[in-house]
Amino acid sequence: MTYQQYVNKQKEKLTRYATAVKAADTVLGNVLGIRILKDAIDLKGKSVLCLGARLGAEVRVFRGLGAFAVGVDLNPGQENRYVLTGDFQSLQFPPACADVVFSNSLDHALEIGLMLREAYRVLKPQGQLITEVQHGSEEGYHFDSYDVYHWKTTDEIVAKVAAGGFAELNRQRFTRPWHGTHLLWKKDPKQRL
Repeated sequence: MTYQQYVNKQKEKLTRYATAVKAADTVLGNVLGIRILKDAIDLKGKSVLCLGARLGAEVRVFRGLGAFAVGVDLNPGQENRYVLTGDFQSLQFPPACADVVFSNSLDHALEIGLMLREAYRVLKPQGQLITEVQHGSEEGYHFDSYDVYHWKTTDEIVAKVAAGGFAELNRQRFTRPWHGTHLLWKKDPKQRL
């Protein structure tokens, strides 16, 4: 798949499956805050960048917890006040500008290494990454046609993120809006390959 084919496919999801995307956005908005509170991070006044944020449920959750938050997505829809048009594999933000980076879209990365490098780049030295990943194919998850990056087990994707320069701090299983794992990471140059 070429980069342009990837971009076109990812942009199409919002319009093609608008009802499903809106439903998932609503569920995510209802459950994500509970998981973040369990991470015990003080978000008041912190800057948060949400990668692959679609309609912005995660941005609204972080704002509700006192953070300055914004999202990026290839197709945020029209008049989305929470999410800017952008590519999480080539972010438009300067280095070390975010306290927290969040993404539940690792499966939508054409080049997972680029996505992780960009997250690492924009995080401040003491920054934290929060990822939510669905189970792998050997754990019962069936990747769909919009999932570009696949893994067999949760441990496989955890190892990939760790190799990107992150040390795992906390792990929580969840079942809504899909079955997966919520992971809290800290930026750790010693982990970086």
